[in-house]
Amino acid sequence: PCEHSFPTRRSSDLRLQIALAWVLSNPTVSAPIIGSTKVESLVELVQATHIELTTEEIAAISSPYRPRTVLGHS
Repeated sequence: PCEHSFPTRRSSDLRLQIALAWVLSNPTVSAPIIGSTKVESLVELVQATHIELTTEEIAAISSPYRPRTVLGHS
């Protein structure tokens, strides 16, 4: 369980949509890897591409994130 609070937004925004919007807000990410087995899930993820997070929301989501070194790369 995560001890950090997830930013609240419109009730229609799902957590997975906010998470994808956060990934898409990172200019170094060119192609996030999405795994979906249901059309409904894919539709929800596509809807996330229209969510624009504020600077404060991005900071709140990013604060607990700690990047790790990729093994096998120098």
